[in-house]
Amino acid sequence: MYGMLTIVCILFGAYATAAQISFMRELLIIFFGNELCTGNIFAVWFLGIGIGAIAGGRVGRKQKQPVLLFL
Repeated sequence: MYGMLTIVCILFGAYATAAQISFMRELLIIFFGNELCTGNIFAVWFLGIGIGAIAGGRVGRKQKQPVLLFL
């Protein structure tokens, strides 16, 4: 079970990274590569990662089997 879960996690992470990079490139094209736009993109990106990590940690601590929650 955990072998398949590892593969799914790796593929999900690779897809999410590719989607975020594509989205960021599109925003940079729309805003002509402005440094202010780049700073805002990174700020919102890292803020979302932080909020997701905090929320996931709180939810995961309350579960007896957090692996099943992920599935």
